[in-house]
Amino acid sequence: MQRNQSTESLQTIFQLYQDTSILLRKKEEGVKQKPSATNVSLDETKPQDGAAETQNDELIQLTEEIKRLKRRNYELNNVRIMNLPYHREFYSDDAETEYARLIFSVRGFVDNWTYPIIENDDLKNKSLEIAKQNPGLIREFQKHLGDDLTAATRVPDIDPDILVGFVWRFLQQAVFSPIMGGIAPNAVEVISGLGDIMVNYPELKFNHDQVCRWRSQSYIAMLRHPDVREQRNLIAHKISNSLAYMLSFLAVS
Repeated sequence: MQRNQSTESLQTIFQLYQDTSILLRKKEEGVKQKPSATNVSLDETKPQDGAAETQNDELIQLTEEIKRLKRRNYELNNVRIMNLPYHREFYSDDAETEYARLIFSVRGFVDNWTYPIIENDDLKNKSLEIAKQNPGLIREFQKHLGDDLTAATRVPDIDPDILVGFVWRFLQQAVFSPIMGGIAPNAVEVISGLGDIMVNYPELKFNHDQVCRWRSQSYIAMLRHPDVREQRNLIAHKISNSLAYMLSFLAVS
């Protein structure tokens, strides 16, 4: 029923579009056939001033009518296009917007569905326990998940993002998370312990800013020591070699 109504509506719009185009063409032909002032002699125009004025008014009216019909023709053409099963004026920006809306709606659906489970430790642990005890329940999920992960690593626009995230996480864990990048851990532990003592014992009368300055000065002094400097170079080479080994599958040449 809806399809028949849509077809009838489309046919009506198309008929209006054709009728308007025919009327517009007739009006334009009528304007072209009107005698111009250059084709009339001066003797003929003198006794027909009233007729010329009337003719001029008709010409103005026809011009306005043509403009109106052109606007109407443009509007009907747009309506006709939008009622077709495809849209010729559907641009890439529109596609990107609609795709973003689709992804956003799917993201909202997944969040609303999984948020109560993820935020509840009991439900999360129960779900994991069910999956461990019943491998068949998650076999299809694992199958499709593997396809998604494989596809993600093969998309050219995503590959650099994955590698950047991997390298950044490695640097965060190996360099930035450990104090001084894991150099001389025993000395770092001693300095950290002394700083904690200064903070936790009020009778020493050290404020927090003083302790922070002392720690930073101690680390700087330790980094300037020749033995620690040599150890820092060794650690840097070790970290670099570890990262290079993990990325050795990349064909860089």
